Amino acid sequence: QKVTEKPGKCHYCGKPGHWKNECRRRLRKIEEKNGPRDAMAAHVVTTRRNWGKVSDWLVDSGASHHITPERHSVEELQQIEPLGTRTISGAECTAEEAGSVRVRLMGVE
Repeated sequence: QKVTEKPGKCHYCGKPGHWKNECRRRLRKIEEKNGPRDAMAAHVVTTRRNWGKVSDWLVDSGASHHITPERHSVEELQQIEPLGTRTISGAECTAEEAGSVRVRLMGVE
């Protein structure tokens, strides 16, 4: 089965058969500058809240949502359509409510 070449030339290297977004020369240059494409940097923050009981939170800047079993820590709880997820350890859990959590970051005004 023959792979069909893309029409026109690459706007990066000028060679025919591919486009800039898949140019191997460009991708190699980016990888040299930034590291491998599959290497991801995880930016996390831990903080302590002071509501009588110390509670550690791990905040992941790359996460779309954060999950806690500490229902008492969440403000403005609202029922949601059950949302299933799997933890990094493989455990399954379901979120049935959503809300907001206030955290105070040390050293941040």
